[in-house]
Amino acid sequence: MWRLLIGLVLLSISILLFFLAYKIGWKYMLQEDRCTAKTTGRIVGYSMWRHGNSALRLPKVEYETNQGVFTMTGPEYRSVIVSSVSTPFRKQQETDYTTDIYAQSFRYHIRKNSLFSVEGNPMRELFPLGSEIDVFYDPYNPQLAYALRYANKKCVFYLLLFGGLLLLTASIIVTLLLFNAA
Repeated sequence: MWRLLIGLVLLSISILLFFLAYKIGWKYMLQEDRCTAKTTGRIVGYSMWRHGNSALRLPKVEYETNQGVFTMTGPEYRSVIVSSVSTPFRKQQETDYTTDIYAQSFRYHIRKNSLFSVEGNPMRELFPLGSEIDVFYDPYNPQLAYALRYANKKCVFYLLLFGGLLLLTASIIVTLLLFNAA
């Protein structure tokens, strides 16, 4: 009985990973080839997404195509590395971050007072409200788009897909062991 339960749990998790691979990672497989049309977008705000314990929030970009007005979050980074040092003796906060807007990786170093500190979003300096940015989109599906440069995150899709396949294989093996033991 417990083997069947383990097999069902592994099967459920593998189905969840396949779903996440499609929902999260599939767009990265399509963007590079399909997003060929270019327009100019405008920074209209910043996302609610925070990276770790930092105030890093990506810009929201509004862009217009012949099919309407769309909003997206970007530019995305392939990786974000945040390092934070907090001490009670630091008088003022110091930040250092990647200023190359075309970089695939964003590095953000924060040195702050652990008792009291106010942290700003470095994206506000790199991409101020109202500034313009290039947006590349799929002419047949304008909601599939990326801002400024393509962030190669195909590894997200492959990791989720491989994890789903691995768990699916494990659930089949556990289920076969159940029926061979009976």
